[in-house]
Amino acid sequence: MTGAKLRGNKGFNLIELLVTLAVFAVILGIAIPSFMDLIRDSKARTQSNQILSYLHFARSEAVKRQLNVEARMTQLSTGWNMQILRTDTNELLRRLDVSDAAVALGGDGNVIFDSRGRPQQQGCIGVIVEQTSKYSRQVTVLPGGKIAVEAGQCQ
Repeated sequence: MTGAKLRGNKGFNLIELLVTLAVFAVILGIAIPSFMDLIRDSKARTQSNQILSYLHFARSEAVKRQLNVEARMTQLSTGWNMQILRTDTNELLRRLDVSDAAVALGGDGNVIFDSRGRPQQQGCIGVIVEQTSKYSRQVTVLPGGKIAVEAGQCQ
């Protein structure tokens, strides 16, 4: 008789388990769409910051080498790539390959910096995630050479 009293209740009964699973399912149903939005926004920010970094590199190489340097972007079926080239010899200085078919580039595909670090023309490169303007970023190259990332699409 004392053995039965010592055992007590261990674990969950079926009703407690079902209630716990139902609460967990409701929480997941609310959290997953917000989490997917966070992932898309993060993807747009990350890839636009990669473009920003490579454009800064191209600009600094143009000033350092005292010649024109081109940043050339190409949309591929499996993602996109960016090449930094000397314009006089087409020597490849740096290359970035991004394998993400959900991201599309828009706007200008090439930016050429002169020996003073200024672009030959003002440019805008758009990063669009899954065809949605909600998750788009634009990398703008201003005439003075300033490069900035902003929310929105290139006009």
